[in-house]
Formats: sequence, structure tokens, C-alpha cells
Amino acid sequence: MKKVLLLMTVFATVGLVSCGGDEEKEETKKMSVCDCMEVSEKMMKEAGDVDDDKLKEKYKEEIEECEKMFEDASPEEQKKMMEKAKDC
Repeated sequence: MKKVLLLMTVFATVGLVSCGGDEEKEETKKMSVCDCMEVSEKMMKEAGDVDDDKLKEKYKEEIEECEKMFEDASPEEQKKMMEKAKDC
């Protein structure tokens, strides 16, 4: 459960940093931060019913994509994203 709460903190941080969506999406699936927040909400709802490892495995791709998006953002981009996050 602690791991899930840690993941939720990461998603919440990402949610405060970005809302995405304005940028043109690549041909491959690319999640916005609003998408990440939706995944985070789903994970929180399922946290009590599912084992932490199973939950992380179920949302593995989404978690990795959200973490990468956050890590790749420059401080300037993060500031702009924080403004967009208000609309998520």
C-alpha cells in the first residue's frame, strides 16, 4: 500500500506540473498529464482491492510514460504546465 501511495504522490506531482493536450500528439500513443491523473484516480480506487504489485503491473505502461513525461520537462516547461494543470 505504501508503494501505491508513493505512486499517487508522483502522479499528483505530475498533475501539478502539467495538463498537456495543447501540444500536437505523436502518432504513437502519448498521454497528457490529465490522462496520468485519470490513471492515478483509477489506481487509488483499486488500491484497497488489488495487491500493489498487480496494480503496478496493470498500469505499468501508463506509469512509465507519465514518469518519462515529467522527467523530460525543463523547469520552464514545468512552470507552463502548472498553469495548464488548473484546467485538468
